[in-house]
Amino acid sequence: MNRVPWVVRLARATATRPGVVVHCWLLVAVLAVLQIPSFTEHETPRTARVEGSESARAEDLLSSAFPHLGPEVGGIVFHSPTLTADDPRYRTAVAAVALSVQADPAVQRTVSPFSVAGRVSKDGRTALTGVFFRGSKGDVQRAAPRLQELVRRSTALVQRGGERRIEAYLVGYSAAFSEIITQEKAGTRQAELIGVPLALLLLLLATGTAVAACVPIVLAAAGVLLSFGVVGAVSRLTGFDATLETIIPMMGLALGIDYALYVVSRFRAELAERRVDPATPSPEVVRDAVAAAMRHAGTTIAASGLVFMLGMSGLLFIDAPTIRQIGVGAMIAAACTLLAGLTLLPALLALAGHRLEYGRLPWRSRVPGSLAETGSPRFAAFAQRVMARPVAVTVLAAALLGVLALPTLDLRLGVDLGVPALKGTAVGKGQRLMERGFAPGRSMPIDLVYTCAGGRLSQRDLDAVDRLSTRLARDPAVYSVDSVTTLAQPGQAPVRATPDTLRATAKHVLVSADSRSTVLSVAPAAASDSAAAMQLVGRLRTEIIPGALADVPGARVLVGGMTAAHRDLSDETTGKLWPVLGFILGLSFVFLVAVFRSILVPVKALLMNVLATLAAYGVTVWVFQFGHLEGPLDFRSTGTIQAFLPLLTFAFLFAVSMDYELFLVRRVQESWRRSGDNSAAVVEGVAHTAVPITAAAATMAAVFGSFVMVDVLEIKQIGFALAVAVLLDVTLVRMLLVPAVMRLAGRVNWWFPRWGLRRRAGREPW
Repeated sequence: MNRVPWVVRLARATATRPGVVVHCWLLVAVLAVLQIPSFTEHETPRTARVEGSESARAEDLLSSAFPHLGPEVGGIVFHSPTLTADDPRYRTAVAAVALSVQADPAVQRTVSPFSVAGRVSKDGRTALTGVFFRGSKGDVQRAAPRLQELVRRSTALVQRGGERRIEAYLVGYSAAFSEIITQEKAGTRQAELIGVPLALLLLLLATGTAVAACVPIVLAAAGVLLSFGVVGAVSRLTGFDATLETIIPMMGLALGIDYALYVVSRFRAELAERRVDPATPSPEVVRDAVAAAMRHAGTTIAASGLVFMLGMSGLLFIDAPTIRQIGVGAMIAAACTLLAGLTLLPALLALAGHRLEYGRLPWRSRVPGSLAETGSPRFAAFAQRVMARPVAVTVLAAALLGVLALPTLDLRLGVDLGVPALKGTAVGKGQRLMERGFAPGRSMPIDLVYTCAGGRLSQRDLDAVDRLSTRLARDPAVYSVDSVTTLAQPGQAPVRATPDTLRATAKHVLVSADSRSTVLSVAPAAASDSAAAMQLVGRLRTEIIPGALADVPGARVLVGGMTAAHRDLSDETTGKLWPVLGFILGLSFVFLVAVFRSILVPVKALLMNVLATLAAYGVTVWVFQFGHLEGPLDFRSTGTIQAFLPLLTFAFLFAVSMDYELFLVRRVQESWRRSGDNSAAVVEGVAHTAVPITAAAATMAAVFGSFVMVDVLEIKQIGFALAVAVLLDVTLVRMLLVPAVMRLAGRVNWWFPRWGLRRRAGREPW
């Protein structure tokens, strides 16, 4: 007796009471909307923290031993094109703005630029007020927009009635990242406004009717909404990074449209086969068509969703909370979209029935009744031409992918904070003033935390700090150093630091409460996210610090700060790249073996998907690292690719490309089981799936590609890489390599050890 797959039983249940299911989903949508504010409220701060890394240990030590420094030290940059810092009007404005900012509950205190040397530029027109915050990093990032507006208003107020000669802006890590998050959110909304209408247009052209085109959009929207609801509910227990506001729509829209289009295409074919009265098919006929569509297409999207989640689970091995949260968010988006595809979609199809043919484009003919048997004649003929020359097609397609992958050999990883995306914003203007008046890295220094071997800081320790400060001050990669041995008042030379002077002067700010540790603030000459700053961190850890502490046994220096954290994130993702890739490939192989009951098909799928992914990397490197298409894509190349992009996009790209492998090969396998003719099965599989696969790929590429419009470089790179990978996969891999290789393999495609085939007769793997 044949066992009915669970997907079919679920489809029949939802198709029997479609109204109830739709109303339940409407209730779920309302509840999800109510949870979204919780997600926003509990957003975690944007960090590059890697648990257990040196920068993380430095951050923890700063937090515990230097509570008076707060979670970070920011600044207010002042500039006047006409006044200098000696002018009373300039000093009055600085004092007034600092006083208003210091009254904010998020601020501990401010430090005047006129009380510490090195806070006024050489030309005297730019000054930097230090700002010490209170609370957590998340509190500071949330308060940054309010403080930026406070700076703007207080600067305008102090100059009211006179000429606006002075401008002031809040700068620093949180000021920059809060604005970058704002830019990402605005860019995501813009991408959705572009991507969704474009996807709807492509769906209309692909399906030929307005109703059929709307179903995938409805399904994708339901999946995205539920995803945000789940994330909002879970965020009460653990916060999520704001990046999920971009990742969830990107993944949810793409997967939802992908799954729905495949099922809708199969349902229309099944309904055409069963239709007795073309105008009004009976409810039972519609339910049978839904069940038949879900037996084949539904089991395929279930397998595809699980493969996607397996792929994204590899990100959980990265000891960086932000990367893990992105992985969890993508898995939630896939699970919610899959749930909608297995419950809401059958209900919508049962309600729509023949109405899917409403709103037909005038030049599109009706779906013929034999569609389920013949598929697309054009793609069938194309598959036959490919299979007539399988060796030539395989060599040419693989060679082309190999050529596209060549730039990957020159891949250089780095970190871009997205500062160019802040052009025109207050913090962007402030950063440019910092670069002109001081140095690009002045607003986000590297923190060195010196801890003595035991007891309190001794004269020997302070001499070691002095040697380290002197060596750093002479390094061409360093703009300035603030330490207990260099800190001085304007116009005065630094006084030699002794244990007594630490307690008697303002230098105690840089000393821990237990007097065992002290902080050195090192401002890079280059931008904090530049390759030069990253190299400085490496030299600090391997050359400069060990050399300065050679005669101080037991003392240690931890290198922290934003630049060090991004260096550690780069090392973490690079170091775990191959183990994570191996995990993803291994799990995917086992899963595909279970789905297809074949050895060659999973091996072929993994090799082709890896090749297509490398080709997508190559194109991304050619564009973003080499700087091609800077004008059309509106970006400025940094000469690197984001450090976490290879691992992050591999999980995305591999999981997405597996969708089409499952869609195509499952249909080929279905025909093979029925006829036993490998060549005919491949032709039939291509003929039946080419239209929905190419339509889904074009739509998915439009969704991904719309995120290239986001100004933040990392989002632009992710969207571009995904769009290119999908297009390469559906053209060179699915339409050329897969048919050609399966033609060459013949019956070996479906070889499987006999022991693996011992299962109850008629039982399907899914």
